[in-house]
Amino acid sequence: MGWSDGALVGLLVAFRRPSLVRKLVLVDQFVTLDGAPPWYLPFVDAMAPDNLPPALVDTYAALSPDGGDHFPVVFGKLHRIFTTPTGVELADLANISAPTLVIAGDGGVITLDHLADVRHALPDDPQIAVVPGATHLLCQERPHIVNQLILDFLADEPAPKMSGHEG
Repeated sequence: MGWSDGALVGLLVAFRRPSLVRKLVLVDQFVTLDGAPPWYLPFVDAMAPDNLPPALVDTYAALSPDGGDHFPVVFGKLHRIFTTPTGVELADLANISAPTLVIAGDGGVITLDHLADVRHALPDDPQIAVVPGATHLLCQERPHIVNQLILDFLADEPAPKMSGHEG
């Protein structure tokens, strides 16, 4: 299970080490930059270490073995990751062999059109969930919904489908 850039890490593991991935959960992350909403790049471009939430910087300072003064270096690396191509193309998703669940916030960083493209690019009828009233922080905003979706998907016995229609 990966959220945000962690979803890209999950994809890379599923590509490179498929035997390690029984099921794959991707949470609110575009696959290609063109799948990001129009506000994303201007928002990220405006980010700087001095205008981030103080709690984020303070947490980094408290946990980093390099100390708080190292945060601008880490932020610079993250900023490049947020604004450059992911290295994954939609066509690459056809190589995923694990059952996949994709979860997005309806106000997150993946457009609904891109989510549909991801669904069609993944093999074997992936599961798709859009969490209403949620942003990219859906795991914090709607944990009860996100957690239940993930637990149901990861369960060894899937929930029965009532209609008999599988598609």
